[in-house]
Formats: sequence, structure tokens, C-alpha cells
Amino acid sequence: IRAILNKAEVLWEKINSPQEGKPLLDLIDPIVDSLPDTYEGARLLEFYGKIHLLHENEEMLTHLEKAEHIYKKLHLHNEVVNIQIFRSELHFLKHAFDEALSDILKVRKEIEVNDWHLNKMTKIELDYIEAAYYYAVGDYEEGAKITKKALDYMNETHIYHIARELYVLAIVEATMNGNEERWNYYMRKLKQFAEFTENPTFTLHAEILTIHYFCQYKQQYEDVLKMIENIKLTTSEAEVFKNFIRLEEGIALFGLKKYEEALSKIQQCKIDTILPHPLDLSNQYRKFTFQALCYLELGNLKMAQKEINTAVELFSKMPPTPEKQFTMETYEKIKKASRYDN
Repeated sequence: IRAILNKAEVLWEKINSPQEGKPLLDLIDPIVDSLPDTYEGARLLEFYGKIHLLHENEEMLTHLEKAEHIYKKLHLHNEVVNIQIFRSELHFLKHAFDEALSDILKVRKEIEVNDWHLNKMTKIELDYIEAAYYYAVGDYEEGAKITKKALDYMNETHIYHIARELYVLAIVEATMNGNEERWNYYMRKLKQFAEFTENPTFTLHAEILTIHYFCQYKQQYEDVLKMIENIKLTTSEAEVFKNFIRLEEGIALFGLKKYEEALSKIQQCKIDTILPHPLDLSNQYRKFTFQALCYLELGNLKMAQKEINTAVELFSKMPPTPEKQFTMETYEKIKKASRYDN
């Protein structure tokens, strides 16, 4: 069984999507019903259950539950917590954000009641997930508090495996609150980390966040267009960022009163559901708000109403954000224009 697990670990590391999990399922399937109550057996059950659940094969939850039960018997509490985090992420991927947060709070309670001692990496990961979930349900104060706690612990322990993700959370919080000092501090940290790791995707992420800040909050549109002109989309993850860049470029063009160019650019943007967090979705949903504004400026009131209605419907499922507030203000502006038109 140890040899099978070694093969399984290699296959698991190569999986980037549920569709790539078939070789691992084929490896485990013949022995899945006879696996022993050992670490090796639990780990194979964990792989098997996770891949099936990512395929939304809910009846396979029993395999993951069995793995969790074995880990508990063996007092492998980090493994237990990692499974519970995974199960919360399944709720999150379905946009059941309250349920995802509830899952994590139950994990916290179980850790506290049973006095589990987690390793440093698991502690930081749990803090990151909890902070992200609080942001997802609109509790930004609690999210910011836990983000700071995680960053402090990261610096204290020198465990930097998710430093990029934590810096991004801190930057997003500073952006939403208009705290330029905090934004500058954490952006500097993110850029330093990107330089230290020599990771071009981290550098690109910092550039995208800077473009967003200067476009949406500082409204320095000429600078935004220069930044976009200089950006290099050469990493393997560049595709994920292309829609964000087009949208920011379109918004900058709108800010410069180039309405036809802005509309053309914004219409090229697609909503990317790979990023399910409400703050990411809120940024993307601005597409419809600004399309409405472009149509309004171009005198097409009917299309402006259509686009803003789409935006309002999408934002109704999102927590309070500056983007949501701006959309509702735009809705009132178009509604007022409609009354005058009639």
C-alpha cells in the first residue's frame, strides 16, 4: 500500500483540474473498499473522495468522512482540519458563502474544545481561509482582524508559503477602505515577495492590483493606460488577468470621455467564474455597470436600462462593496434619466 500511495502522491501533485484526476481514480478504485485504517489508507481515501466531490459526485462524501474518521483515531489533527477546509471550499465554490464560513467556525470550535495542536502552516492556512470567508459575507472588520493576525504569525514564524495570498487580502482591504498608507505598505511587501521568489505571476498580480487602485479609486486614467501599455502578459496565468485588464482599460477610457472606445473594450470582457470570491465577482460585474454608463452617454437609454438591470441583479447576491454602491447610484441616475426622457 505504501508503493501505491507514493504513486498516488505524484499523480495528485500533477492535478490542476478535476478532469485530470482519472489516472488517480483508476489507481485507487480496485482497492478502495479494502483499504486499512492506517495513515496510508486514509490518505488514499482522501484523494479518492476529493476528486469525486470536485466532480460533484456527492455520494462519494462517505470516503472523505471515513478518511477523516481514521485521521482522528490516529490523532492526525492537521489532516483532519485540511479535510474540513476542503469541504468548506466546496460550499464556497457553489457560492454558499455563509455555509462555508459556518463550516470554518465549526472547525475552530472543534480545535478549541479538543485542544488540538496544529502545525504552523495549517494555522496560517486556516486564518487565511477564515479571513477570506469573512470578506465574502461582508464582515470586513473581522476579515481585516484575522488577516492581520495571520500576517503577524507569518512574520513571527517565517512561514511564507501563502504570503502572496495574505498580502493580497491586506491590499484589497486597504483599497476598499481608501487607506493609502496601508495600501502602499502591503503593495511594497507584495512586490518585495515577488522579487524574492522570482515569480512573474506574483509580479503581474501586483501590477493588476495597482492598475485597479489607480483606476477605480484614484481615477488617474492617463496613468492607468500607460501602466496597461507597459504590462507584460507572458506568464502561464496571464489569461486569468486579461479580462481584468480590458475592464480597467475600458473604465479608464470612460473616465477620459472616450465612450465608444470604452464600450468596445468593456464588451470584450468575459465573466470569469474560476474566481468565485464575491470581491472578485464584484470587480467583474462592473462590466455591466459601465456598459450602462457608456450607453447612457451615447444616448441609448434602452440599452443603458438593460445593462444596469443586469448589474443590479448580479450585485443583489453580493455583499456590500464600493462597486455595489456605485452600481446602485448608477441605477438611480439612469432611472432619473428615464423619467426625464418620458
